Amino acid sequence: MTEETAVPLTEAKILQYGLQLTPLTDDEIERYSDRMKEETFRVYYGSNPAVIKHMWDDLLMTEIPEAQLDPGCEDINKFLMSHQFLKRYPLDREMPAMFHLCRDTIRSWLWYMLYKIAALKAQKIVWPKEWNQNGGEKSS
Repeated sequence: MTEETAVPLTEAKILQYGLQLTPLTDDEIERYSDRMKEETFRVYYGSNPAVIKHMWDDLLMTEIPEAQLDPGCEDINKFLMSHQFLKRYPLDREMPAMFHLCRDTIRSWLWYMLYKIAALKAQKIVWPKEWNQNGGEKSS
């Protein structure tokens, strides 16, 4: 992890880091158009770089204790791995070849990041006050 990955990143940097975690070579990525790079990113991570960027920023800046990343765990690559896991749901035996880490390390990081993302629920999923349990009808 570099110091750079522990700070808010631009969409372009998120795209760059994400594409580097795919099986594509640097030469292949370089030949892709911007549109193709974003499409490829969505194939692997299920979201646009902008969405991933906002989630990363939220984790870095949240006031929710359960969602705060522990010091030294602010690694964008591990965060991206968790999104790739959710999008593609690879088998245990596939993950070491995909992420170039041992299976236990991958599992630890995946679940660490997924629990942090889930802890953002209170901050990110907010229903309008006028909604209630009556299917959205205003109560009298």
